[in-house]
Amino acid sequence: MNKLLLKALGASWLAFLIIGIVIKFCFAAPTITLLINRSYCAQTEWAQVAQTYRELYTRHQHKTLRLQSVVVFSDFDEAVFESPPLPTIVENLNIYGQFDPHRQKLLQQRYGQTQVIGCHSMKDFNHGVSADSMGKLGKISHKQ
Repeated sequence: MNKLLLKALGASWLAFLIIGIVIKFCFAAPTITLLINRSYCAQTEWAQVAQTYRELYTRHQHKTLRLQSVVVFSDFDEAVFESPPLPTIVENLNIYGQFDPHRQKLLQQRYGQTQVIGCHSMKDFNHGVSADSMGKLGKISHKQ
């Protein structure tokens, strides 16, 4: 009788573990590299970009989105954060340079699964997703 009880208990724990793994993979948070275009724009526009980043950062903290890395770029340089910086860091970034669609396209190709936020949208070069085309980042689009 004890062997039968132990087998039933073991089988139920195994089934519980398998169901947990299936749920984790079926409902896994999307993983992206976030590209932040910090080309020059009005301070009010940059405040909107910073707010969008704060929302994405919150989603990352709640594990509904996984930010693999954050790349901050302009036409002059780029900085890669392996873990998402605090929203206050993004709010206080210096914005400078001109919008360079070619550079943005190259970064999107380099990092693959990307999402772009910035003052300038790129509807013609959407390998990832711009904030304007998503209606404030409601869904994540996956690159084929």
